Amino acid sequence: MSEKKTFKLWDYEKREPFEVVATKQGKQWMAICPKHNDTKPSLSINEDEKIYNCFGCGWKGRFYNPDYKYKKKENIIMNIYDYEDENEKLLFQVVKYYPKKFVQRRPGGKEGWIWDLDGVRRVLYKLPSLIKGSDPVFIVEGEKDVDNVIKLGLTATTNPMGAGKWKPEYNEFLKDRSVVLIPDNHKEGFEHAEQVGKSLLNVAKNIKYLELPGLKEKEDISDWIRKGGTKEELLELVKHARQYNPYITVYQDKGTYIKKQKGEISNFIINPLVRVQTDEGEFLKSEIITNLKKTYPIQFSPDDLNSKNKFKKALRGYLDLQFFGSDDDIQHIKGILASYKPQIKRGIKTTGVHKVDGSWVYVEEGLACDSNGNRDDITYISMNPYKTNLLKETALTSEQLDEMLSFLCGFNDPDVVFPILGFCFACFVKERIFDITNQNPILVCWGEKGSGKTETLSQIIKPLFGIRSDIENIGHPTEFGLARIISSSNLPPILFDEYKTNKFSDSQKKIISEMLRSVYNQTRLTRGTPDLRIVEFVYSAPVILAGEMGISELAIKDRIIETYFSKKETIKYTEEFNNLKNLPLGSLGKDFLQWTLKIPDNEIKKIWQTQFENVDEALKYRLRQNTAYARLGLKLFLNYLQNRGINIKPFEIGFNKIDQSQKKNILEESNKTIVDTIIEAFSIMAEKGTIEKNKHYMIDINKNLLYLHISSLYPEFKKWAKDYQWDGEILNTNSFTKQIKENKYFIENKSCRLGKIVKWVICLDITKMNHLEIESFVNELETTM
Repeated sequence: MSEKKTFKLWDYEKREPFEVVATKQGKQWMAICPKHNDTKPSLSINEDEKIYNCFGCGWKGRFYNPDYKYKKKENIIMNIYDYEDENEKLLFQVVKYYPKKFVQRRPGGKEGWIWDLDGVRRVLYKLPSLIKGSDPVFIVEGEKDVDNVIKLGLTATTNPMGAGKWKPEYNEFLKDRSVVLIPDNHKEGFEHAEQVGKSLLNVAKNIKYLELPGLKEKEDISDWIRKGGTKEELLELVKHARQYNPYITVYQDKGTYIKKQKGEISNFIINPLVRVQTDEGEFLKSEIITNLKKTYPIQFSPDDLNSKNKFKKALRGYLDLQFFGSDDDIQHIKGILASYKPQIKRGIKTTGVHKVDGSWVYVEEGLACDSNGNRDDITYISMNPYKTNLLKETALTSEQLDEMLSFLCGFNDPDVVFPILGFCFACFVKERIFDITNQNPILVCWGEKGSGKTETLSQIIKPLFGIRSDIENIGHPTEFGLARIISSSNLPPILFDEYKTNKFSDSQKKIISEMLRSVYNQTRLTRGTPDLRIVEFVYSAPVILAGEMGISELAIKDRIIETYFSKKETIKYTEEFNNLKNLPLGSLGKDFLQWTLKIPDNEIKKIWQTQFENVDEALKYRLRQNTAYARLGLKLFLNYLQNRGINIKPFEIGFNKIDQSQKKNILEESNKTIVDTIIEAFSIMAEKGTIEKNKHYMIDINKNLLYLHISSLYPEFKKWAKDYQWDGEILNTNSFTKQIKENKYFIENKSCRLGKIVKWVICLDITKMNHLEIESFVNELETTM
């Protein structure tokens, strides 16, 4: 048990004694101060010198002595500070009296002291510990401040006689040292720090200038420590403090930044709210407060505080904000911001799931959660966010889920519904599947105009993932634009519409084709910026592509999960679709997400392996993996339903429907020969005008025949394929003419008049080419008829 003792203290203001009960702490006694609302003992009692001092309110004095005649004004020794030379020999003392008064004395004389410093060498306070101590050296204004910094386990010093009395001879002990100047918070304190800094400018190895946050007028580092400041916090402030510059000094005062000898350089100040640490540096979520008390949210990137131009660019969204400073002023403001103590969070730049400290965390704009609930230490940080609000959805009730399930498997034909549901529910664990397969299939929804593709994206899929961003027009974005969009998410899918290859230029087709390959392989793309930075984009998002045309490129065909929408079939399910879209699909998505976050990685892997093995044997290689992806998503959903005690029987047909859909839409479609794909290329060339009617080909509308003049056509094809980096296989002319005869649509070789010249042509039956994408030839035939 701690030793306790009662002391009687004399109060000079009230002219009466006070009794306090103190506890022994080291050589001192500490007590609750009776003069202010003291929750922690802040009254220090020195039993040997019979004095007391409150660190909280400044109440000071000496012990009560009934035999002593107390005077109204009396000098009481409060502290004595020893100044020693390099060898720890006492040179002189500074004696601090109450009321505040400082007197110097040196050893000697009849009473042991001579009360002047005539002929005595002046040195820095705590010189022996300064010489032995490690960097940084904190230079403060008073001896009490030095003692308090040393108590933190740091090196500190000051000069005798107070502010403005720094002498050049003190500099020799700070040569090649790292120094931190900490001024008292008043004009004289700032001026003193400037004097010291200028004197050490070409002496010290490094000088930092630190204005402590949260100090009132005339407060100092002792007050900062008394308020709870720690060694670790002080060193963190030093880490971000600005380098001392004797020529430019920026202060924060009355809602503006003020530059010494120039005045206001802004009409606002920045209040940091959260420091967000990322692999690319530290972002700063802040609020800007103008001198008219208007407040604006702002997020600074790691580069925004490096120059005035970048700083102004970050401010340009607000007309009220004005800044007139220089690049150096920005660095001073940066130092001021670093002195704040906002919350520190880990920043995630991609909407979706991320492994943090061994567990999966879902992050979106404004919120983050793991399997145990919300995470306050993680935040979404992106200049181009993919907007979702899945975590803001309300909780899903059992009644809502029961009602939803009655429509969920019937909002369209089962061949459409189950591949979509399987793909969507697999997206919630896409990152973990990619770790297993290194493949990220694309969902393609295509079919007739008005068959419900876009409505399914906007009314079913968007709500399920809480997506607020718009559906993208696939024909508009550039390569860079696509990279930015697709790198913004790794769970909520990016939705593209208006896929119509017959409307795209060759360059658009190339960009889209390369994008789909990059998504499938989750490729990383690096780009340089005008300011010479390297920016990396990862094609990490699941992608859903909708349009009136399917994928015809064979190299892309085996990278997709495909569904075909029929207007005739879609109409049958209008009532179920309308009922489903009015239910809280976002609540289902949130509930399913939180459930999947609890699933161990090894369990996901086991489910994947089982579904891969159960895929129809006709589907092989990539097609098998793509189908297994959708099957895994469906299996996870059924496990989720079972976990909630729901009968999954109506959904079990979904596995077979997923397999059948892919066999029908992809496998049968993919049974095209090399000759088939080359003829499809001829059609594209005809559409673009690369080959000419009645020169390279002709159509007989009476007999539904297509005539191809191979001698002139095939060289143009090979040139076109090379120029546009066509992805199909190219046969030589002899192999092509030989293999085309083996197809069911080949009729004969014959001579035929093309234009004014009779040429030797290959004759083909268009009516037997229904499985080919030759819209240009078919449209020409129909238009002519």
